[in-house]
Amino acid sequence: MVSPARGRGCHSNGGFFMRGKSTLPTFILAMATLLAMAPGVWAIRYYRARFVQPTEWPRIDRFHPKPLIKVPETPVLRAKYPVFDTHIHLGDSGLSPEEVAGIMDSCGVAKLLNLEIYGWWGKELQRQISEYQDKLPGRVITACNINFSGIGSPGYTEAAVRQLEQDHRAGARAVKVWRNLGMDVRDVDGKRVPIDDPRLDPIWRKAGELGMPVIFHTADPSAYWYPVDARNERFLALQVKPRPWGHRWSFPWGPLFHTVRTTLEPPVAKIRLVRHPELLYYATNVYPDPLPSKEELIRQRDNVIRRHPETIFIGAHMGCFPEDLEWVARELDEMPNYFVDISVSISEMGRQPYTAREFLIKYQDRVLFGLDGPPDVEAYRRTFRFLETFDEYFDYPWRERFPQGEWKIYGVGLPDEVLRKIYFENAERIFGRQAERRTAASQ
Repeated sequence: MVSPARGRGCHSNGGFFMRGKSTLPTFILAMATLLAMAPGVWAIRYYRARFVQPTEWPRIDRFHPKPLIKVPETPVLRAKYPVFDTHIHLGDSGLSPEEVAGIMDSCGVAKLLNLEIYGWWGKELQRQISEYQDKLPGRVITACNINFSGIGSPGYTEAAVRQLEQDHRAGARAVKVWRNLGMDVRDVDGKRVPIDDPRLDPIWRKAGELGMPVIFHTADPSAYWYPVDARNERFLALQVKPRPWGHRWSFPWGPLFHTVRTTLEPPVAKIRLVRHPELLYYATNVYPDPLPSKEELIRQRDNVIRRHPETIFIGAHMGCFPEDLEWVARELDEMPNYFVDISVSISEMGRQPYTAREFLIKYQDRVLFGLDGPPDVEAYRRTFRFLETFDEYFDYPWRERFPQGEWKIYGVGLPDEVLRKIYFENAERIFGRQAERRTAASQ
């Protein structure tokens, strides 16, 4: 005899079993439907992740995070002492002389040295002098360039020296030599002209006689000599983030150093250019001989400086080696006629503030102020902030327009006597002394 409780239990189990017989096909059908849909669901998810850019996920070329770190800020609106900017570009700035003077007055800049990378000799130089130097007398001086076309042809050196003399009489007060010498300049036989080519020695000698400092922009950031891959600390600037005017690099041959630093036949180099369609320079002018290393280019420049102790030389951009201040220090120790400017090197010095501060204090008589680019209020203020304060973790000058790397900088808080020299006194001493030599040479 079955108890009521046990009977209810059997009845319940039996009822469940009977209901299961009717729902089992439905359950199986539902599971089969889900399994059938799974590939489609995952395909849609893959497509959206791979090809559809969610609005909440920024593209890497737009990656610019806002730091959450809270540190004191010390805005510096004007330099603490008058500034002599020895590295500025007015020629393509689009600024009128009145606008230039306004920016200078706003930031405490007393004088500018107006430079161009190439092409300022003869009539073009005279046009630039008329545009700014003549309209802002005592505040703007101008540097000329050397025409390197025709090296090796009969009479080239003599003609180049005569042109330099004419440019000096026209009002040029310095000589700017760009990075094309040593990398791009070829003689009439098609051979690359090294920076220390003896055929150019009369030019450097004449510059010294005329009291015209020679400003060398030799080589470029060290990262340009390494593959543009995930290990390159300037990868985003070189490969991903385009410049505001549509180009990834300011000039065409910088980032391709890694494609030609070993011996590559022209077809190989041209194939690699597919990734860089805007770099038309190497697409049409690829040579089978490799470009020199950065260290070799610097050594060539230093050979010139040593051979001409009576000529003043200035290494633009901290001698183009702010990544290795120990190297720059050795050069300054060995070559008393060599100076450096700080233009576009704050991004490097600012991430090594202890080393940079020690360097700037030790070589306070050999460092010149320079901004690079056109006069710009914000760029000036960031540079002043770097030099005058101990502020932490802020953007380097030109961070938005000329991105150098994805890092911040720290101030070096220089003493007043060092600031006076770097801001003004060193440049005034150089160009004032050279003015005395120019007067003596003209008599």
